[in-house]
Formats: sequence, C-alpha cells, structure tokens
Amino acid sequence: MTSKTSLLLTAQADGSYDSYLVPDEVRELAALVHNESSILAKKAIRDAIERGDNIIIDGTLSGEKDARVQMDALQAAGYDVKIADVETIRAVSEARTLGRWERGYLEAENGPATGRDAELGGRWVP
Repeated sequence: MTSKTSLLLTAQADGSYDSYLVPDEVRELAALVHNESSILAKKAIRDAIERGDNIIIDGTLSGEKDARVQMDALQAAGYDVKIADVETIRAVSEARTLGRWERGYLEAENGPATGRDAELGGRWVP
C-alpha cells in the first residue's frame, strides 16, 4: 500500500475525510496527500540510512539538486549506489498517467471497481 493510499484510508477511518478534508465537489485527491506522503517517504529513507538497511529508493530523480543531495547522503553513509534509468517520451508518460487516473476514477464512479479502487478512485498526479 502506498503512503498516499494509507493517508487517505486513515482520513476516512477517523472521519476527517468526510468532515473537513474533502468538500463534496472535490474528487481529485492526489494534491491533498502528495506533500505529506513525500515528507513521510523522506523520513523513512533517513531512518533506513541511519539503521544501515539495504534500501531501494523508487523515484523520478527529476531534479538534479535533490538527486545529488540524496546521492551524497547515501555515499557518506557508506552505501554502494546503483541507479536504474527508465525513460519514455513525454507523450507516452502523459497518456499512461491519464489512463491510470481515468480508469480508477470512472470505475469508482460507475461501480465496477472493488476494494480500495472503489473507495478512492483515480488520483491525478499534480
């Protein structure tokens, strides 16, 4: 389960999702949990590095500055770092993002979705 999904499920369980987090007219939730999930992920990585755990960091490395800071921290902690580079063209990336959002959103709205997909629907990437 992703940290974003976990945050949304917790908000549903404690009532904050319906009471104040999401107005009735809002269905796009990614922006609401993106920042908090990023903070939690960075903390989890720092904790894992402090413990010396073997780790895999899944991310886009879209900003050179942040990538270098992360690389420097890992190397300073004695990690042997390997990077797997997966690339695509922008049009393919955008089409896949739209497809994931549309499938989840429409299935949640129209009923065929089950489990978490039915509860949360598609979440647009901000």
